[in-house]
Amino acid sequence: MVSWAGLAPSLYQSGNVKYHGGVTKQGSRMLRWAMVECARISVRFDDRMGAYYERLKRRRGDQKAIVAVACKMLKIVWFMLSRREPYETRNDGGYERKLNSLVH
Repeated sequence: MVSWAGLAPSLYQSGNVKYHGGVTKQGSRMLRWAMVECARISVRFDDRMGAYYERLKRRRGDQKAIVAVACKMLKIVWFMLSRREPYETRNDGGYERKLNSLVH
């Protein structure tokens, strides 16, 4: 799914020489855009994604950290769908408020 979205890191290899490049951008442009936008929101409200983002931001910078969070989120989405499980580290208070606002 990550490769289909174009968020997989590229790898160029010849013999023993390896070059790890940026994301491939071969895939669904809309899915990649949506995941990056979701990643920007999730780093503000989800503690797990926020901590991951802050760790990467110090080493790689803002843009690369956001794309890495989008990639991680897409992997989580894949496992949630394949295992039919809810997101484990969700904010339960915010989740309940959202459900109540949708019902009323």
